[in-house]
Amino acid sequence: VIYDNVQRRLQSDRHATLSLLRIRRDGRLTMAGAHLDVIIWRAHSKRCEFVPTPGTWISVTDDIARATVDHEQRLHPGDVVVLHTDGLSEAMSKSGEQFGQERLAESLAGAAEASALALCDRLLAAATRWSEGVAQADDMTVLVFRYLGPDDKGIVDQT
Repeated sequence: VIYDNVQRRLQSDRHATLSLLRIRRDGRLTMAGAHLDVIIWRAHSKRCEFVPTPGTWISVTDDIARATVDHEQRLHPGDVVVLHTDGLSEAMSKSGEQFGQERLAESLAGAAEASALALCDRLLAAATRWSEGVAQADDMTVLVFRYLGPDDKGIVDQT
């Protein structure tokens, strides 16, 4: 449907990246699609992991079945998951250097035990400071959630 709408109706050769996630109460995180790496701050090690999203872009071809791959991660209580658009990691400094996923992860790790809302604010503020005085051409969007565990609370700290 997306291929038909983009290629035929709009007569465009544009594509889009898209990741879909499903989080189960037991901490299983299933991902499909292709977008930027998902960043997971692991509460037990106090370190960030970069998880690739192997898959395909949408609207490139009318049949993505062979390129669609599910990838699973296991979340543990306290783990923080960050999804973001490339406008955040590609924010440019005055010298032309990108903010990058490493700096994004450092900003996350520096305050990972804060609330999801505070983490969003922190990550957006860090990229904005990095690119101060430079007009950005792309949006900066971030989604943060913390897995609290398999009890009846599930995931409640999200923004």
